[in-house]
Amino acid sequence: MKSNLFQAVIIGLVAGAFLYLIDLRAPEESTDYLDVVDAIVDSGIHDPVDLESPGFFERRIIISMTDVNADFSESIISQLRALDHDDPTKPIDLLLRTEGGWEADAFAVIDTIRSIQAPVNVHALGEVHSAGAMILAAGTGKRIVYENTILGYHEAGADEDELFESRYLMFWKKHANLPEAWLMSRDEELQYFSAREAVEMGVADEIWSGN
Repeated sequence: MKSNLFQAVIIGLVAGAFLYLIDLRAPEESTDYLDVVDAIVDSGIHDPVDLESPGFFERRIIISMTDVNADFSESIISQLRALDHDDPTKPIDLLLRTEGGWEADAFAVIDTIRSIQAPVNVHALGEVHSAGAMILAAGTGKRIVYENTILGYHEAGADEDELFESRYLMFWKKHANLPEAWLMSRDEELQYFSAREAVEMGVADEIWSGN
């Protein structure tokens, strides 16, 4: 009897916590980017955004705190195209925090950003590495880093096919001014750099200067 009661209590606590998280999934409408980020991060849930959710088209904010992969690119691309179709004259804000991921998915998002009419402001938060840094550099609106953001550049792999290596290097030479030693290196280690260095090297345009 005591065992069954204990199990019931545990199940009740878990169910209550789950319902609490669900309630946090749809943050109140806000024009403050950091408020929206806090609500999403605190919820612990990063499922694709429901395009029919209240306020989505008004806020025009896309948030991703995950690795760059197929799910990531599908979600980001669908949201970018929906917002561009809704109003191609208004900017879209993409808030990004990622350890990096697949180059193919980064390029899929980059090509989408650069093919739609609405300018895309990319905000780099916390840490943005590798494929995420590529997406930041490719922003068509403002490319914004925050004071405590740390970024990471990943060299082309030593065994990478020449076609893929050429595409990767051409991208970085077009969108930033990274040290030649980084571009030519093949040790596959992350080169970390600060928000200030991101601006100096042309990966970003400005450091967030809000409150």
